[in-house]
Amino acid sequence: MVKEDRIKLASAAFNNEYNCAQAVIMAFPEILVRGSGAVIKQAVGFGGGMGRLQEVCGAVTGGIMVIGLHLGSGIPEKENKEFVYRKVQELGDRFRAKWGTIKCSDLLGVNLRTEEGQDLHSSLFQKNRICHKCVANAVEIVDDILLHHEGQKLK
Repeated sequence: MVKEDRIKLASAAFNNEYNCAQAVIMAFPEILVRGSGAVIKQAVGFGGGMGRLQEVCGAVTGGIMVIGLHLGSGIPEKENKEFVYRKVQELGDRFRAKWGTIKCSDLLGVNLRTEEGQDLHSSLFQKNRICHKCVANAVEIVDDILLHHEGQKLK
């Protein structure tokens, strides 16, 4: 699947009320086959920078989940853990290089724990301005990371 198609999948998911973490994961349907719908359910709590705590951006945490599901071994191997950590750090570094931060509160500039902050965020202006772009960027970065790992496009 080409990167542009992944971005379209993520955008469609986000437009259909999935959160930023879920939207990034849904851009990698080959991963979902392995974990069925459980991974989408698991990602619910990561939206809004982890349940609206506005910590690490949900698009980044969704990307971390995809990296772990794709590259993690599932058993406690130090070499694999270190490898996955480097890929997660690459995601964080590249996202931070573009946006200046990986922190949701800094990206949005509103407090999602208040009704007025949620209202502002819910406006199309705010979603289109920040969140859609962050989701697309996270998908691009993760796609690049996985492509470089495999040396070919994911099937």
